[in-house]
Amino acid sequence: MPEREISGEREVARRKSELVATVSHELRTPLASVLGFVELLLSRDLDEDVRQSYLETVHREAQRLAALIDDFLDLERIEAGHFTLALESCDLGALLRQEVEAFAERQPSHTFACELPDEALVTVSDCRRVEQVLSNLLSNAVKYSPDGGLVRVVATQREGFAHVEVSDRGVGIPAAQQAEVFTKFFRVDSTDTRGIGGTGLGLAICQEIVAAHGGRIGFTSVEGEDSTFWFELPSAWSPVEAKRGARVLVFQADVAFGDALAELLVRDGLEVESVASGVLGIERALAEPPAAICLDGDLTGELDGWRVLVRLKSNPVTADIPVVVCSEERGRATAAMLGAAGFVLKPCTCEEVQGGVRALLAVGRPSVLVVGGDQALRRLVVETLARDGGELREAADGMEALAMIACRHPDALVLDLALPGLHGFGAIEHLLDCPETRGLPIVVLSARELSPREERFLHERNVSCLQKRRYSADQLRRLVLPASASSTLALRGVHDVSAEVVQADSVVTAALEIRPAQRPQASAGGKPSQPRNVRRDVD
Repeated sequence: MPEREISGEREVARRKSELVATVSHELRTPLASVLGFVELLLSRDLDEDVRQSYLETVHREAQRLAALIDDFLDLERIEAGHFTLALESCDLGALLRQEVEAFAERQPSHTFACELPDEALVTVSDCRRVEQVLSNLLSNAVKYSPDGGLVRVVATQREGFAHVEVSDRGVGIPAAQQAEVFTKFFRVDSTDTRGIGGTGLGLAICQEIVAAHGGRIGFTSVEGEDSTFWFELPSAWSPVEAKRGARVLVFQADVAFGDALAELLVRDGLEVESVASGVLGIERALAEPPAAICLDGDLTGELDGWRVLVRLKSNPVTADIPVVVCSEERGRATAAMLGAAGFVLKPCTCEEVQGGVRALLAVGRPSVLVVGGDQALRRLVVETLARDGGELREAADGMEALAMIACRHPDALVLDLALPGLHGFGAIEHLLDCPETRGLPIVVLSARELSPREERFLHERNVSCLQKRRYSADQLRRLVLPASASSTLALRGVHDVSAEVVQADSVVTAALEIRPAQRPQASAGGKPSQPRNVRRDVD
């Protein structure tokens, strides 16, 4: 067995051992308190005040125990791929007010402020799960500002997203630890935080919940000063209904070449972000996974181009993102060894690199039409599928959908059964009656349990169904994305390197010494930017 596989198995075994040890310790602590105080209540004749104090402690520790069990069960569901959402219309503003008021009553040592926009904050989401995210962020803000002070919650509308920030004036997070904040079992380690408890699972679970809604989460923090954690969920509000193109992340040391390439890719309808640093690029790829990556093999700095490729292919968040590498001939073998999907030979023109990116996005990146009368639901589906690239179009009712399909057939259709006018079943019948659309893959969303007759209707027509009460972003993506993602790249200017048998050279050996990150990282050190077609990040 290759040494790399053995090392990977050892790492998995080590993490399992850590999980068992952490679970045992964290559950035993509140359980010991409950048992100890119950024993005192049973064995001693206590006055009413002491008795009441003991009962309150038992109740508090029992609640803590229940919360810990919930966290561990959530973690197990996430790891097993069984994490689902119960989607419904959610008034996020009302939920924020409710949570802030509840914390203000329980935490008199802190001052709470809640700032909401004039317009309604409406999302299609699992209200209980969103409340879990809010509760966790508020709880952390209180815990990590032990001297009290202001905890500020601000909500705004941003380009089709509801954006929520939770800020405190506490101890902050050391810069060296910020990259690990959203990993499992992480807890800030400093002299100011040693006495603060917790499993270190809360933020990791928050990240999974937000991602399952097609949203984003991140933070900014200065040690000893403050922290602001934010998250965004797709909302019904959008100032401009724009067709969203696939996002491409470009690692390019030559800024002028990168800008010229970005302009060409924008003309293809793509959203482009350019970085000149391997470290910053990895951070951006983990925070907002792109549909494709263009990597300069000659990138220099703390992480050169090859080490960047190793990091990308070692992390489960970015491992499946196709990468085209631009390098000299001697780099072709290295690119193949490290898992690049395409290779462009240097010296090259921007047009040749553009062809390489086009080839990556032509493989398994479908055109999807999302049909639903609820704009917030459409936004949720679009944002969930946007990370895979491709074209995402929207229709508000059945007749509009049929008209759009007649103009240009999509590769797949996501259809809400509860449509105004022509209902979902009627739209499906129209499509099946037409020979040109009879084979169109369809995924339907239903807010109610279907009758046996309706289930039989969909089953006989090979229509997939996803219940809104058991919604899974991963399942939606599995149903929608075509099975042709592994087909051969064949556009001019790019060479498929996946089948090459190569001999690893010294640079590969050195690169493989980098330990892979195990869990997704959200963005740190900066707030999310407004969506733009072109973006260049610098250190």
